[in-house]
Amino acid sequence: MEVLQILPRVSSAGIKISEHIEAKTDFFDKESEKKFNAFDDSYQALLALWNGIDIEIGQALRGQRGVTAVAQIEILADLKELTVAFDDFLRIVDMNT
Repeated sequence: MEVLQILPRVSSAGIKISEHIEAKTDFFDKESEKKFNAFDDSYQALLALWNGIDIEIGQALRGQRGVTAVAQIEILADLKELTVAFDDFLRIVDMNT
């Protein structure tokens, strides 16, 4: 349940950060635009992973992913991938703020 409660927080925080970075981005400057696009790509990838895990957890709770232990192992593997993506996202945010 805690994992599912994080998604709205990450989403709303990402929107606020995106608005801040977009406001200070000069889209006529290629380097500035490139940084914004890197941020946006990282943010979209992070949201996609969070949404994927949300779906996996729902399927596991309904028994659609097979044996509980297998579903848990798959979800944990995806959470590890999400952790890496979140670290990358935070690095990009730090570079742009």
